Amino acid sequence: RLATCLFEAAGQFEGRLPELFCGFDRSEYENPVPYPTSCSPHASAAASPVHLMRTLQRMAPSLPTGELWMAPVLPDGFGSFEAGNVQLGRCRLFLSADRDELTVEGLGPAVTLHRNARSPRTEFLDARRPGPRHTSGTRDGN
Repeated sequence: RLATCLFEAAGQFEGRLPELFCGFDRSEYENPVPYPTSCSPHASAAASPVHLMRTLQRMAPSLPTGELWMAPVLPDGFGSFEAGNVQLGRCRLFLSADRDELTVEGLGPAVTLHRNARSPRTEFLDARRPGPRHTSGTRDGN
């Protein structure tokens, strides 16, 4: 719902998302209400649809391990998605997705495509978690 509404708002601002706008109930105001002194376009707002599309694609690259996870979850009525010239390391990808199909072209032979969502990377959190580093023995080693 958030993705759909943000893209609809971008259309109302001719693709130039401002840093701030008001979203009232559509029964009261059909379109987003511009804030008088907000910059349009605004850099962080302009980047949000790109990041949102990456999130909807569940695109999770790992260049050190040579892996790419993708499992798109496009909202109902969203249609299809295509992006060309997407840089991933030294590769230039063409991505195409709809609710039922994913196409990734241009992956180098050293990159493995996983057609599922990447599991959470909890090992990074575990390494930083405070506390004892061992589970047996006493503090003095006896």
